Amino acid sequence: MTSSGSVLDSLGSSESIVQVALLSGQFALLATAILLGYAFLLRASLTLRNRRHAAFISVWRPILADVVSGHDPDQTTLPALKRRDLAFFLHEWNITHDSIRGSAETRLNALARTLGVDQQVWKMLDQHQVRHKLVATATLGHLGEVRAWERLRNLIESSNTLLSLLATSALVQIDADRALPLVIPHMANREDWPPARVATILRRAGPDAVSEPLAKAILEASPEKANRLLGYLDTCHLAVADELTHRLLKYSDDDYIITALLRTLDNPRELPIVRELLAHERWHIRMLSAIALGRIGEPEDTATLIDLLSDQAWWVRYRAAQTLANLPSMSIERLREIQAAQSDRYARDILDQVIAEETL
Repeated sequence: MTSSGSVLDSLGSSESIVQVALLSGQFALLATAILLGYAFLLRASLTLRNRRHAAFISVWRPILADVVSGHDPDQTTLPALKRRDLAFFLHEWNITHDSIRGSAETRLNALARTLGVDQQVWKMLDQHQVRHKLVATATLGHLGEVRAWERLRNLIESSNTLLSLLATSALVQIDADRALPLVIPHMANREDWPPARVATILRRAGPDAVSEPLAKAILEASPEKANRLLGYLDTCHLAVADELTHRLLKYSDDDYIITALLRTLDNPRELPIVRELLAHERWHIRMLSAIALGRIGEPEDTATLIDLLSDQAWWVRYRAAQTLANLPSMSIERLREIQAAQSDRYARDILDQVIAEETL
């Protein structure tokens, strides 16, 4: 009796396993069918969107081109902008705006207002999706919408790097003179802002608006932040940049500031200071001074470069030798003569290397 009971239990257990396997297979087939259906719907949606986009481009891109070229569209024949096509329009409109200047911008703005786009973007600015805020911020900046000032000002503090940068750019577009004293300190604080993007914003504002607030911010900033801002000096008027460079080189004792200035220094006015810095205790400042001497030095500085060939730091010796080799009046024969006159073996060795490089 016990034996036959065990057999029945075994058969029941086997049937249960088979049922579970069948159910699992059916579930797998159902899941596969759902995934295939979802993929099909995504594909169909993408295809439909692409067709709509192509249809939109065929109608609106010529209109935008006409507006940019100076032909105001006939408002009576201007097609209605469908709500579903707003994203397409803003994409094309903002890209076009980024590539033009002057009266064409005014005409593009007039087109957007005629279509009621300026009202739509206010709603987008209130939405939670970051992509909508990005588009709205860029659009309001291009429109020069003064009413958005406080809203955009708050977005500068956003943890989203792109959103904060677009808000900064928008404020500068709306009123550069008012915006730059506000945003330049942020440029010193926001390490996540790419310098190239920041420089583009400053160049668009123009040196008239940038020069005074940037120079003031550099003079008032800590050495670390001033060093970051010095990278944007080329967006100022040359006279302002030169005067600020002179002042900082003369009075600053911060290594980072001096280093940043020496990297781009090309004003012969600073030659006396550069000559003094050739004796600086920090080797990298001596090295950069030697390089700067090659840009602004005079013939009598050749002797100074020769003295640097015996510097205790290899990089100083190497850059001094390179600068010496690149002097307009220098030749391989003259370099060999200088090498033969050196009693210091380090000077002879570094000239060996540079002569080999020049020969190659």
